[in-house]
Amino acid sequence: MPELPPPAPQSSQAPPDDPITSQSFSFYILLTAFLLMITVSWSLYDEVYGLRPWRVYQTRFAESYAKYLNKRVADQKAAESKLYTSPDYKNLAADADSLETAARPKDDELGKQISLL
Repeated sequence: MPELPPPAPQSSQAPPDDPITSQSFSFYILLTAFLLMITVSWSLYDEVYGLRPWRVYQTRFAESYAKYLNKRVADQKAAESKLYTSPDYKNLAADADSLETAARPKDDELGKQISLL
C-alpha cells in the first residue's frame, strides 16, 4: 500500500478521501493479470490449433499428389521409351547425326579462326 501523504494543515474542512491511499487495488490487479493470462492462452491455442485446420488438408493433399505424380512419371517414361523406339525418331536422329558430321569441318575451321583472334 502506498504511503500516506503528510497531514494537511488543520482547517475547518476535512480533506477528501484519496482512493489510492485509502484502499488496496491488489485484488483488481490480480484479477486483470489472470484475465490477461487466460486471453493469451486462448489466443495461442486459437492460433496454433483452432484457426489452422488446413494443415491436415495440406498433409493429405501432399501425400495424394505425390502418389499421382509418381504414377504420371511412370506413364511419361513409358511414352518416352516408346518415342525413342519409333522408326520416325530413329530416322530423324540419323539425319541429325549426318548433318552434324557434315558441318563438323566447317565448325572446326571457324573454331580455329576464333582462337586466332
